Amino acid sequence: MSTQSLNRWGAIVTLVTAVLFLAAAIALIVIPDGGLSNPIAPTLYYAGLILTVPTYMAIYAAQSQAAGKLGFAGFVMSVIGSIMYSGPIFVLMAGTSGVATWHDLWG
Repeated sequence: MSTQSLNRWGAIVTLVTAVLFLAAAIALIVIPDGGLSNPIAPTLYYAGLILTVPTYMAIYAAQSQAAGKLGFAGFVMSVIGSIMYSGPIFVLMAGTSGVATWHDLWG
């Protein structure tokens, strides 16, 4: 993949991520009970959170020459943080869908 293509796809993913986070925030405002009674807002937020990882990759690829070791450490910490934070959001999303146990979720 060329650098120009990577930058273009990275920009598209970044815009989609921002739109998903904005849609989740609007859903939290519009839906009663803070959005915790409906799985729409957590699902939008979860999708945006998952898309932050390719966004971080595109940003790091564009700045890797100037970032150095400290920039790489920040990139790794950002990716790990996004992945770790997606777990509780997944559980919240499942809970708002009416899932009570793991058996309900997986089968």
